[in-house]
Amino acid sequence: MKTMNAALMKTHDDNQNKTEEAIIREIQQILAKNRQGMTISDISRSLGINRTLILNILNLMTGRGEISMRSFGRAKVYTLSSRIPVARLLSLSSDLFLIVDEDLFVEDVNDPCASFFNVQPDEVRGSNIRYTGIPELFSYDIIRALEDAVAGNKRIFEDYVGMEGKECFFRVSCIPIQENDFSTKVALVLHDLTLHKKYEEELEERLNIQTRELSSSLHRYETLAEVAPVGIFEADAKGKVIYVNQKWCEITGYEPDEVKGSKWVKVIHHTERDWIKGLWYEHVAEGIPWNHAYRYQKKSGEEVHVLGMAVPLRNDDGEVTGYLGTVVDITDRVTAEQIIHDLNVYLTTILEDANDGILTLDNDRRFVSCNAAGCRILGYEKSILTGQSIRMIYRSDEEFEKIGEKIYREITMTGHYRGEIPIIRGDGEERIIDVSISDMKEHGTITGIIVLFRDVTESSREKKKVILQENQLKKILDGLIDAVCVVDRNGTILYANSCACTYMTGSESLERENMTLFDLFPEEEVISLLSYYQRIIDSKKPDSKRMKVTLRGQEYCFFNRSVPIQFGENNIDAVLSLSLETGVFEHV
Repeated sequence: MKTMNAALMKTHDDNQNKTEEAIIREIQQILAKNRQGMTISDISRSLGINRTLILNILNLMTGRGEISMRSFGRAKVYTLSSRIPVARLLSLSSDLFLIVDEDLFVEDVNDPCASFFNVQPDEVRGSNIRYTGIPELFSYDIIRALEDAVAGNKRIFEDYVGMEGKECFFRVSCIPIQENDFSTKVALVLHDLTLHKKYEEELEERLNIQTRELSSSLHRYETLAEVAPVGIFEADAKGKVIYVNQKWCEITGYEPDEVKGSKWVKVIHHTERDWIKGLWYEHVAEGIPWNHAYRYQKKSGEEVHVLGMAVPLRNDDGEVTGYLGTVVDITDRVTAEQIIHDLNVYLTTILEDANDGILTLDNDRRFVSCNAAGCRILGYEKSILTGQSIRMIYRSDEEFEKIGEKIYREITMTGHYRGEIPIIRGDGEERIIDVSISDMKEHGTITGIIVLFRDVTESSREKKKVILQENQLKKILDGLIDAVCVVDRNGTILYANSCACTYMTGSESLERENMTLFDLFPEEEVISLLSYYQRIIDSKKPDSKRMKVTLRGQEYCFFNRSVPIQFGENNIDAVLSLSLETGVFEHV
């Protein structure tokens, strides 16, 4: 039992960790040169390191998300991971995330992290982590670890973190991140191992008790195994299974007698069976720990994703006498990761297939992303836009500053801007785009802007022509002695020349904008006029007639010619009414 106890206790070797990290860097470098992917044998030969050690490290990197693995029959091909980062998804993780820049100023923090350290995200963003109170909750010098990461040295360790009496046990990772502008940021990631640690400590304590109570040690061990929340198995020195607990049976769907000896192999999913079997016996032959993710296949055919871990049991002479291991069902976690991956792919596809241009800018107004439609409108390749200032699509610095100030002022007041702006495409052609611009926020902090846009060059030019023609028409109409009005089907006066204004208000202009016939004529006359105008608009046919109207208390008789038109840049259905006074009606 003393040997079993020693095997279950967690040990660390700093020299081994350094060697492991060095191998990880070499694997990353060789995979970067072989983008099509490499097999385990290819990597082992290239680095001159035994296959088993390479496989262990590849599994570790796969679990971290640093590399991806695809199966081609029995062969497994590894490539550098190319996942699409979605910052908003960090808050979906139970892990604690905090991002600092080169000077250790906090740039972002996810909700679980802010909650654990009892801070508000907006309070710590932009603050130096040294003065946030967070470092005081680490027993390890976290500032030194972050500074090492800024220098490019990844630091991973386990530590108790939190207020005294409320500490949690975490795997702490300080990971350097190289940005496009060659600056370095550091991701501080805390993965909660408290339950696992608590279980290890409880297990250790129970095993110590078992050691002291030799007469009942076997019974107590079996009891512990049966009530454990994970599957537990024990194998002999040759790797054959001699014991599995009830939880292991629940996970696999098999009874103990069905898997003892070498019969455990049938539980492995048929596509991974030969690979896992060979790998297990390689570990047993070398007497090294086992730590791999793979799949079981129940009797019902259901697939179960598991993480298997085992350590060699040794006697007082250091000889391996067997293996003791655990199996954890990670199906839900694998499913969740796949959902997140599929969501990323789906959102990316939607953006790329959109007909309108969609781009994002950082707070320095530099391009972060631009979809395919946006690149076509702007006349640039995506690779050229990324990281460049949006100044490149304006004709001059003066225009850039003028339009930018207008947009900034509107967004500051309303959080949104909508309008048309002129641009210069990559090929030098001048175009006009209609833009809709909004802030992007992360936990209340503005992280950039998003722009939706489309090319409206032709329609904008047509609108300008229409406006010019209408202005010319108004100049002509203003010079007529006829009273000329443009009225829509609801009675709103869209235009009136000076002669019409004199009749209606006694001055050469209307008193205010958007005046209606109801403001100037008796209600019964307005109802009759609107009925007449609406009939002309609907029939699209002009009409002439004499009409009697009352203006400012006086009756007038006009000869009227009404013509249906579409008025203004929005092409509003209206009537152009030309009236010439013939005298005051004495009889109708």
